[in-house]
Amino acid sequence: MINNILGDDNKQKYIGENEAALKEQTKVFRSGIIATVDPEITIDFEFAG
Repeated sequence: MINNILGDDNKQKYIGENEAALKEQTKVFRSGIIATVDPEITIDFEFAG
């Protein structure tokens, strides 16, 4: 559905305007999943682009 609402230009604008929040959400979400497997693990995130 998002593809129908946002064109390529608007998608890039949205990502640019919300990059910090999107990265933080990704870290929290992925860390939660990984912690269920190994609560002692240390995770380093590296984002492309």
